Amino acid sequence: MTHRLTSAYRGHARVFLKDLEAIRPSAIVDIIHSGESFVLEQTVQRGMKAMREFQIPPLDQAYK
Repeated sequence: MTHRLTSAYRGHARVFLKDLEAIRPSAIVDIIHSGESFVLEQTVQRGMKAMREFQIPPLDQAYK
């Protein structure tokens, strides 16, 4: 069931990006640039490091 939910979400994301690009062609490049300049706070980074050290799977992998 989780796989179907993920696929459905991807479909909505694709439609959203196509609509956004139709309105503003530079939107995709702007989103990529935003992701590249995204910085996590140190508390989040420490939590993610602890999860890797204790081998706790990320949520997107935990329910597959």
